[in-house]
Amino acid sequence: MLDELLKSPLFDERVLSKLAQLHKFILAQNIWQHTLLSSSSFGSKMQEYQMGRLGDRELRIFSRYGIIKTDCIFLNLDRQFDYLLSIKRCNGDKVYLFTDIEDASKIDIAHLYLLDEKNEEPIDYQLYFHPYRIYGVNHLFGLTKRSVVPYQPFLDIDGLKRVNRKHEEEIESDLKSDNIWRHVKFYNTLIDFCIVSEVAFHSFVLQKISWSKTYEETVQLIDELRASLKDIYKMIGLDTIELLRDWLVTKAEHEDSNVTVHALLRMMKSNERLHLKGKLGLSMLFLEMAEILRRAAEFYFEKELNEENKVRGKWYFDWFMKEQFGTVRILDDPLPKTEFIRFLGLDYTLRAKIYVEGITEYGFLEEIFAGTHAIQIINLGGLFVEGKRKGINFRESLQEDQRLHLFSFVLLDADRQDNVRVLKKAVLDGYFFGIFLISEPDFECGNFSPVELYTAFCNHHKFEKDFKKFKAEMDHIKSGKDFFNVVNRLHNQKLNKSKEWGKALGKFVYQSPQKKHRLFKFVQQIITSLQCGYERHKQIYKVDPDTGTLTEK
Repeated sequence: MLDELLKSPLFDERVLSKLAQLHKFILAQNIWQHTLLSSSSFGSKMQEYQMGRLGDRELRIFSRYGIIKTDCIFLNLDRQFDYLLSIKRCNGDKVYLFTDIEDASKIDIAHLYLLDEKNEEPIDYQLYFHPYRIYGVNHLFGLTKRSVVPYQPFLDIDGLKRVNRKHEEEIESDLKSDNIWRHVKFYNTLIDFCIVSEVAFHSFVLQKISWSKTYEETVQLIDELRASLKDIYKMIGLDTIELLRDWLVTKAEHEDSNVTVHALLRMMKSNERLHLKGKLGLSMLFLEMAEILRRAAEFYFEKELNEENKVRGKWYFDWFMKEQFGTVRILDDPLPKTEFIRFLGLDYTLRAKIYVEGITEYGFLEEIFAGTHAIQIINLGGLFVEGKRKGINFRESLQEDQRLHLFSFVLLDADRQDNVRVLKKAVLDGYFFGIFLISEPDFECGNFSPVELYTAFCNHHKFEKDFKKFKAEMDHIKSGKDFFNVVNRLHNQKLNKSKEWGKALGKFVYQSPQKKHRLFKFVQQIITSLQCGYERHKQIYKVDPDTGTLTEK
């Protein structure tokens, strides 16, 4: 693929010249978005990524030969040179610095190093690198046999000098290879392209803007950069950009192959993601570079491209993602992100609402789902129908559930026909997705036998059961109100429906040895639904307005 890329429009002289101009613009206007790394910080970042460490001396050598391009050099001279605008290798070892001063003199950086080595009036200067230059070091290390000694600070001075000489000999040997220079040309140009694109589209990926001037000035300058960058993207073309993205994603997966983890971590806050360490952190850096190119290409070509986890086609199939998450792109919208997190079993946010119309039903469900953060139980009471604005609260709440991809469940008594009509109309109008259960005539007598109610009642209140007397009164029980009239006479009490009574029924159902109770099945259906993705369920199932169950479309 390298040969193909080296022949691509990215290496056209017009593109390279335009990139150099835009790099100069970024530097002169100081609109960097990522923080540039000093030699020391660059070496520390390498250590964090488990790449070993390059010291300041080694980075200066690499920079001198143009192996690792420097994005900024601060010089301490009688005449102030504020910025490095470009570095290029020419005439053997000579590398020139160009400043933003239009008529500035050219400085031979090789001579600066010579002064430094002889300790003759060394010039004080500091190299600064964009974090993406890490990719160049990683690429280079993959090509050479160069060794990195991680414990150099613990060596004696003579030993350290020997190590430095050894490293310099290795570098000199590596530079004799024409193949090395092909790769150097490739990765330096790729990084330049990614850096300019990153400044222009940083806010698209990392959702923030850094400014050294005023915020308004910085935004205006970045907009100007973005407009200028369009020509480069048009010259390079979408096919080449896709090849570059494939290259970067391949490198990322080579460092860490956990594609699902990558997708999950890219949903993190950007400032947290930038602090990831180890091979995983390095992989995320490369994926960020690939995403920067994608966001820019989508902006200029007005076309949606595959997200990085899909570039190499080794992740979930498109049909599965559409069923499970509602889309093949999960990084753009909060809802697919939520569905993905739920799919992985990492979601501890609200996933469903259960609507009831009485305190008993509320207590029952609270007992069943105690400690479950994924479910919210709402006692609407009379709010299914409210004055002249019939059903408005319930209907709006159901619409909000659908917007947030929340399942809706309803537990309702048949003796409230006005509420039943509101519910079924919501189903027919497509505002309800979930399961509903209508108890005929009410919650107690529609779901429990009189004996079950009496058993739960006595267990809860620790009353001695008198089934003989109770059965003699059973024919009078047609509703929950009738049940309490009977048991209050038998036990000389004045009890009534309550939240605690609902909890007692919840315990009775949960502890039922048969696990075939009607309400137990209702609860099971709720739990089963929550274990599946909302979008997938909605594409496969529809709500039966008569039975309240989910049936295949």
